[in-house]
Amino acid sequence: MLLYDLFQLYNTFPKFVECIPGKHKKLFALLQKTQDYVKNQAEIRLKHLDANSTPQDYTEAFMIKMIQVKCWPWETPLW
Repeated sequence: MLLYDLFQLYNTFPKFVECIPGKHKKLFALLQKTQDYVKNQAEIRLKHLDANSTPQDYTEAFMIKMIQVKCWPWETPLW
């Protein structure tokens, strides 16, 4: 329950939570590191992707579909 309260507080007052010391700072750093890793791996796979070949896994199939509809999640806002 405490974790839920922390996230609710962070969504309401993000600057306030950044000033509070605690383990949540490590959590946010790890989340950012994970996001950076996933984005880097997606860019590498996209660079080596052959859109005309048969996809080898779900990720390649998803990227080929994104190329077809010209939709990139990091270029369009979610709202």
